[in-house]
Amino acid sequence: GSRMLLLGGVTMSFSDDYFTDGALTPSAVQDSYERWDANIGIADSEDTWSVMLIGRNLSDEMVNNLTQPLIADVGYPGIPRTVTLQATYKF
Repeated sequence: GSRMLLLGGVTMSFSDDYFTDGALTPSAVQDSYERWDANIGIADSEDTWSVMLIGRNLSDEMVNNLTQPLIADVGYPGIPRTVTLQATYKF
């Protein structure tokens, strides 16, 4: 039969404290955080098809990317934990 490949990887990203607005407002500080992403899957050795399970922000860190000072500080959060199944076929 054909040969199968096991694919996978883990990524950890770290960010220290930072301001989420340009005015350096003390209430607009994002605390430091770690974010974990991972994937695992299989593929055929001829690179014709693959199936991957992909997880992003697995630690479910709530990250504020930007703050706008309106009536109160309004923040724009980053993407929450997501898990995706991806299938690819090349023809």
